[in-house]
Amino acid sequence: MFIVLNYIPSCVKPEISCFKSDPLGENPRVTFCIPCKISIEMKLIPLREVDIYWLDPLLEEEVAEWMTKLHWDYTPTLTIIKRFIAAKSLPGYALIRPDRTVAGYTYYITDQTIGFIGDLFITRRSANREEYSRLVNASTNALAAHGAIRRIECQIFPFNFDASDCFRVMGYDVIERLFMEIDLQDREGIRPERLLSGTWDPKYLPSAAKVVYDSYVGSPDSGLCRDYQSVRGCLRFLRNLVENAACGMFVPDETLVETDESGEVCGLILATRISADTGMIPQISVRRDCQGKGIGSNLLESYLKIARERGLKRVALSVSRQNRGALRLYEKIGFRVRQEFHACIWCREVSRVGL
Repeated sequence: MFIVLNYIPSCVKPEISCFKSDPLGENPRVTFCIPCKISIEMKLIPLREVDIYWLDPLLEEEVAEWMTKLHWDYTPTLTIIKRFIAAKSLPGYALIRPDRTVAGYTYYITDQTIGFIGDLFITRRSANREEYSRLVNASTNALAAHGAIRRIECQIFPFNFDASDCFRVMGYDVIERLFMEIDLQDREGIRPERLLSGTWDPKYLPSAAKVVYDSYVGSPDSGLCRDYQSVRGCLRFLRNLVENAACGMFVPDETLVETDESGEVCGLILATRISADTGMIPQISVRRDCQGKGIGSNLLESYLKIARERGLKRVALSVSRQNRGALRLYEKIGFRVRQEFHACIWCREVSRVGL
């Protein structure tokens, strides 16, 4: 899950818990009950009613899952989340045990016509389909109850339970994604084919956004994110990565660009840190008219060389299983699947997203 933390809105919180909105209907308040087994031990309550200290054991377990499964230090992200929960300004739901400890939680945010489910986690001892369904149903209904919301997006890692079917039941299109990793300690003497034009400069942002947008035109992944579908959206997407640490801490002097003869960016690879010894590539794009010339593989090899020289042990990235071309490139270079996860997309007009 790649959190978009700059989208923290003030939004209305409907009192809905275990009911399902008609995902195809124009009236999101028309609901019907989903047949599911409701726990008699845990209550589903709005996140704004949770005392922040109740969350500590749950969040400690979540941090451990991220580090163990992905080598990702999730502490900085949770620090921000806790700040908004403490301020009673983050909408979402929590599963509360009788002793007032939190068994699970989810939060959601909105940006005009788009809703985002930012996190979804239940402790291992309480994780099951029924409890995950309660959280998915509640957050989806709350977002759908906003008449302006036309689309909901989320990316969820199945740390202790695969909740993808919970999203399918609610009318989401579920896309298989792969979190991949390469061990740099096994790659001695990485030699890029040639030197690149340079490292990141803020002046590249507008032309980089055009490259990202162009690279997604006709791509199997174009429907994953609303932002991929316009230059303006890609500019917002890049700013979120660069300015707001949406996918690790941005490292500008490891972010590489390739420019064409006119000086315009034609390829780029963004670099971040997700832990002290693990790098992340949240975005790699090559303009379509420059694809097939080795720019993508050279960007990757150049970054991996820098990462290894700076003492990183590994580098991660994510890709959709359906994006076979990119997947082949990453496997050829040496990336291997560490964790499967899912991107889930709900649209009001249609029940399935054509990707």
